[in-house]
Amino acid sequence: MEIGEQKQVQNNEIKPKNNMGLAVIATIIGVYSFLFLGFFLGLVAVGFAKRSKYKSMHGDYAGAVSAANKVKRLSYIIFILVLIAVIYTVYVINKEGGINVIMEKLQEQNAINA
Repeated sequence: MEIGEQKQVQNNEIKPKNNMGLAVIATIIGVYSFLFLGFFLGLVAVGFAKRSKYKSMHGDYAGAVSAANKVKRLSYIIFILVLIAVIYTVYVINKEGGINVIMEKLQEQNAINA
């Protein structure tokens, strides 16, 4: 069985993927987003992934698919938030004159505080 392939269950219903792996990865990298927003959205996505698995096990396949789609949507939102945070960080570093200028300023502050 390949990754992403759906499993057949006994009553010929298709068991949907719950996207738990995607939710966990999004949660981990969501730490880098502004105000940890991605992290908290990731926790919600993990909850929906668990709900998808639960509903699938209990025969509610439409509910399982709905929850799995929410996981995917939340995870993509987290990836976009992290991308925006990375772009903003690169912009701020370049605006300050580069990483070398920032490191020199930090060294000057450490020398003053020491």
